[in-house]
Amino acid sequence: MDWISDCVRYIREKGYSRIAPTPETEEAWVAHVNEVGSQTLLSGTKSWFVGDNIPGKAHAILLYANTAPAYRAKIAEAAAKGYEGFILQ
Repeated sequence: MDWISDCVRYIREKGYSRIAPTPETEEAWVAHVNEVGSQTLLSGTKSWFVGDNIPGKAHAILLYANTAPAYRAKIAEAAAKGYEGFILQ
């Protein structure tokens, strides 16, 4: 995917070797994924796909249930803002 190669190029050009989301960015992304997923049948499904096959494990939507263009727009926005919301080291 172009975003990954562009990100790797960016962090190398800036002298970094690692990138990770801030805890706040990660929490916001999880909330967004859950919001989008709540509008699908996944939210009411009890299956291995959402972790319900493991006793005590939280029910979680682990995929982005929106469109590919919506996903690309989200990640492009982060890149356009200099990877705002990410820790570069």
